[in-house]
Amino acid sequence: MHALTRKLAALSTVALLGVSGAHASILSGTAAGGSEAVLTFVNTNGDSISQDLGAQVAAINGGSSYTLSSGVLSFISAAGGTANVAYGLIAGNSVARTYLTSSASATFVDDVQVAESAKSLWASSLNGLIQNLNDGDATPSGTNLTRGPYLAGSGSPNYLDGGHDNWQSGDFQFSNLAAGTDALYLYSVGFTSSNIGLRSFSAFKGGLFATVNLASSELQIGPVVPVPAAVWLFGSAMGLLGVVRRRIAVSA
Repeated sequence: MHALTRKLAALSTVALLGVSGAHASILSGTAAGGSEAVLTFVNTNGDSISQDLGAQVAAINGGSSYTLSSGVLSFISAAGGTANVAYGLIAGNSVARTYLTSSASATFVDDVQVAESAKSLWASSLNGLIQNLNDGDATPSGTNLTRGPYLAGSGSPNYLDGGHDNWQSGDFQFSNLAAGTDALYLYSVGFTSSNIGLRSFSAFKGGLFATVNLASSELQIGPVVPVPAAVWLFGSAMGLLGVVRRRIAVSA
């Protein structure tokens, strides 16, 4: 009787472990509302690691924060800290042809556009990263929020040599990766069904940026606060006053 009880208990434990270990597949760009956001870090050797943030585009707002996985933290530590890695954040709704992208530049949207034809490249790059996170299985059986690191030259799972770095506008002012110590600015692009022409970038949700906070082991999202016109005018006036003072000193 005791042996049977122990056997049933063991089977129950296995069943419970199976349930707790299960993890739904990461939502792709064809899901309602679009894909979940994918965060990628690349070290100076070109090795990369990617993490699913578990949030779709609509859920990313100022004040949001996402815990960096132990794998990502180990990757950053092995690289020697955030100064030796770059990172990027992408997501998309391939059905609605709208995408979330990121850049180290806070101002590149003023004069950079992306070709309409890039949407197919962005869709394949995003799906490639998501497939790697899912380990090629549409319904993975284990927790797989993070995949990697993948060494440079290892093939498609790697962010750089796998072609995922092609998530860019074609204009060299824009790259999806920012230095780990810098802010990563978020932008959105809405494509049309045409493959001819150019599309403009727009500040995501009015202007958001991400930062890596190792003290709290988080990726943190904050709003971009525009400098008030009065402050800009005050700074300009102070600069002009300095020029006038220098000219007076020289003439004296």
